[in-house]
Amino acid sequence: GLNPADTSVSNPVGLYCIARYAQEGNGLPVESVFNGVTHMSIVSPSDQGMYVLAAGTALGHAGEAEALLEYLATNPKAKEFGQFLDAAAMHACLLSNRPDDALALFDNLIGGDHQASVEWQWEGGKETLLPVCRDLAIRALGASTQIKTSTESFEYYAQIEKKYLTMSFEAFLGILRSCEKDREWKKAIDFFFHVTKKHMKEPWLVDGSNLEIPLSDAATDIGHPSTGELIDALNVTMQACNASGQFGSALLCAQRFGRLAVDDIGAVVDTPNNNSNIVLVLQSLAVSSPNPVEFLKTVFSSLSGAQLVRAKRELHRSILDMLNFTATELEEIAQCTIHSNDTRDRTDMWEQVLERIETLVTVKKQSQLLTVSDRINVSIAVGQVISQSTNSGEPGAALVLLARVLDEDLPLADISAEMLMEKMRDTPSIMNISDGLISSIMEALVRDGSSSVALDLFGEATKSDSDLRSWSLSSNVCIKALFDVGRKDDALALFNKLVGRQPCHGILVSVAEHFFSEKDDENVFNTYQHAVDAGCISEDLSVLAIASMSRSKGVPKKMEYIKDMVGNAARIAGDPPVAGWAEKHYWHLKQLLPFTTLRWLLRWSRKESASLDELELALKTMQSRASSGLNPNLDSLRVIANVTGDFHDEIVPPGREELMLIPRTRDQWAEQLRALLLLAKHTALHREREFINNAARGLAHLGCQSECLELVVSSLLAGVELKGAVLVQAKQIAKVSGAEEAVALIDSFILPANESNTQD
Repeated sequence: GLNPADTSVSNPVGLYCIARYAQEGNGLPVESVFNGVTHMSIVSPSDQGMYVLAAGTALGHAGEAEALLEYLATNPKAKEFGQFLDAAAMHACLLSNRPDDALALFDNLIGGDHQASVEWQWEGGKETLLPVCRDLAIRALGASTQIKTSTESFEYYAQIEKKYLTMSFEAFLGILRSCEKDREWKKAIDFFFHVTKKHMKEPWLVDGSNLEIPLSDAATDIGHPSTGELIDALNVTMQACNASGQFGSALLCAQRFGRLAVDDIGAVVDTPNNNSNIVLVLQSLAVSSPNPVEFLKTVFSSLSGAQLVRAKRELHRSILDMLNFTATELEEIAQCTIHSNDTRDRTDMWEQVLERIETLVTVKKQSQLLTVSDRINVSIAVGQVISQSTNSGEPGAALVLLARVLDEDLPLADISAEMLMEKMRDTPSIMNISDGLISSIMEALVRDGSSSVALDLFGEATKSDSDLRSWSLSSNVCIKALFDVGRKDDALALFNKLVGRQPCHGILVSVAEHFFSEKDDENVFNTYQHAVDAGCISEDLSVLAIASMSRSKGVPKKMEYIKDMVGNAARIAGDPPVAGWAEKHYWHLKQLLPFTTLRWLLRWSRKESASLDELELALKTMQSRASSGLNPNLDSLRVIANVTGDFHDEIVPPGREELMLIPRTRDQWAEQLRALLLLAKHTALHREREFINNAARGLAHLGCQSECLELVVSSLLAGVELKGAVLVQAKQIAKVSGAEEAVALIDSFILPANESNTQD
């Protein structure tokens, strides 16, 4: 009974049976298992290490990780098994979902200093760290509740490469998960493709269930993950992108992997047309994935976040015809296809961007045939693609697209100006370095939080042109970047150098934004006046000037100045004077101007019912944006929710019949509130305390008791802290309806220590 039926570490049947037999007989599972290990080692001493690792696997599956930790700490015989026992205990902890305990073991093993030490003391002599211990530590770092683990994971990976060792697929996933936790999406992408390309060239990752980490040149007989299984690693990489809001970058990762794996997984043929069709790529990857449901859940989150509504629907429809899912799996997938951004579809824009990029890549392969004019046109096209992605809220994806044209191995996490310029100047080159191209790259870098790199790029691009006359667009971004990094004096010096001879509204806006943030209203107005004199005024600059003038004190004829500014802005936009422009920009102006100024601009002459004028505008905004396929304006939804709890039959006073959108009956208000909550469901409002309080109060006031209770319960479960008065009201509804679980849940949030909260 001591010889395992299968001696492999991944399936130690015999040792597991010993552990279970001891458990059922009230024996000592750990001692029994290691007695077996000792007897087997007598027969085959050279295999003792593998028997110990198998014991850890068996005890982990048997739920005896805690007992194994105690054995390791207290039993004198534990030393006999060396580091193999530490590794066995670490693996048992991981199998029992106790990664922090596994890390504590590793800390103790390397000296407790949590550094990436490669050696430790054992019986007076130096011993090299057992490779599997490091590998298990990397897995534990990825699974741990601790944050900021990616740096340590990469330190251990550097040791693996230095020692020419292999790495388990599970450790590969562990590093990617650490990146996800730390919001290091760029490092996740760089690392995923570094390891994937290395593994595809020559199988290098190994099956971690064997707990065998050999040297790279001795790994031929070890099981390796297939290209299809690498989709699990792609999935974690995409999750890291999604967690950082980089939905477009996640999809670009999938597209790039599809090109790499074209021969192994039967992905779409590597042509510009198919590469621009993201649905075909994702469909092929999902079919080849060993875990298609998990992969599709991530993919649909990416598509939703990137607002690719049509692509999401096409993929959902096609994938259901290709794969057989259970009812539960179908429900999980269906939940991931719902998203608030479905009110706007960017699939066409996305496909146009991808098609242009793939065309540019094709052009690059024929760069020796390009004329100077061709290169100028290519530069313009690249700049437009980058700007299009940046302006759609995906500056990270813009950098990924840039790398696709320059060099896909460009390290996103360590990108530098010198590196970018070197790639752009490579021979044969396809691009002419121009103001438009550099400014678009700089803008993407600034919006991605890399202002210092943007400044370095500006310096590299203009170092032979001190005049800067031909760099107005890049100079504008440079000024913004200088403000971002705190170099105010340098930004203003550059502004003063440029503005006298080549006024540019972008530069003026950047400087005015800085003055506005510093509450230097006099200089905001001076900048605005300079734009008026130079004939390069813009709406953005007008809004800043209006807000500055509004908050200034002691300015004679202030309202007349504001009216003139609004008139200028309206003429630029081609809107009706004053009231029409103010209404169009109301929700932006509301954040900057006092309500009295707004009321005056919009000619809401009846002070006592001005709040109803705002409500009418909020309803108009909500309906027009919904019908136009635009995302809801959150401030307009807040205004509507705030009023619903105060509804009464005469909410619209006599003589205000022009307020046609405001509901007159309780049922109409209830329908309006339901529509509002549907729009708000997947926006930031679904976790905003004040909005949920107002909506719940409104539902209760309108007689929608069950919907009020459902909203309160779901909000509490999502971690929203609601007002005590709302909780008390919801609890009463739950009591009347006999919802005992809801009563218990709400009670747990109404604490005696927070009784004052019930009076909120």
